[in-house]
Amino acid sequence: KPPYDVKNPYLATVLANRELHNGGDRSCLHIELDISESKIRYETGDHVAIYPINDTEIVDKLGVRFDV
Repeated sequence: KPPYDVKNPYLATVLANRELHNGGDRSCLHIELDISESKIRYETGDHVAIYPINDTEIVDKLGVRFDV
């Protein structure tokens, strides 16, 4: 429930994720998030924090594979 902040993040679905340019050792991504149901207002220049969540099943399989 709103308001959303660092202690109450909105879990948005990623709609698009693509590299804007290749080359060098830097990365610049274009990411689109679905916030349509959140009542969050976004204006040009606003920023967003992204806290990725790992799939527990994949993490467990990697742990078994690498014996950790």
